[in-house]
Amino acid sequence: MHVTTRFTLIEALRNGGGASAWERFYNTYSSVVISFARRQGCDEHAALDVLQETMMVILRKLPDFQYDRERGRFRNWLMTIASNKVREARRRAKVDRLVSLDAPQEGTHPSLADQLSAETESASDNLERDWRSTLLETALRKILEDPRTNSVSITIFRQVALENIEPSEVARLHGMKENNVYQIKNRIMTRLKAIIAELETGAVSEDC
Repeated sequence: MHVTTRFTLIEALRNGGGASAWERFYNTYSSVVISFARRQGCDEHAALDVLQETMMVILRKLPDFQYDRERGRFRNWLMTIASNKVREARRRAKVDRLVSLDAPQEGTHPSLADQLSAETESASDNLERDWRSTLLETALRKILEDPRTNSVSITIFRQVALENIEPSEVARLHGMKENNVYQIKNRIMTRLKAIIAELETGAVSEDC
């Protein structure tokens, strides 16, 4: 897939792109923010709260945001906002936990307060890793859900890149040359990198 950036969502929104630009922004980043919140331990309800609060902050502060794609400031800005909202969700969960400390516990799943203890240095260190993993998951999902992606190519990519099956064995399973397996893997990896780059810069491409 050849990716040609036409404009950025940030620029479109700052230039009065209106409801259509905002809808595109929301559709592009809502799954990213929710997945990131879940990785940080939020349950479904808390993750949705994080998403809504993150989007409200972005909408309010966007006019003052200084866009700089080369320095990746959009990615850092979005991650910072989402991280702050996750921390607020943690604090709310702790308050709820204290209030209901004597209440009987239902079910076997730990609460958000139980999952998210006081912030530690290691938790802070994990933010970057979780954010990167979230972007990778989002990009992979976009490719796998794209009807233009050949189903056989998806299977081959899963086997080589995700299941760590030797390329020679994958080639044998599909009755093709090993070089073709590498080509398929590299082609999808290129698409993944392009989508991740767009997610980090707020760009919109004509193919994604």
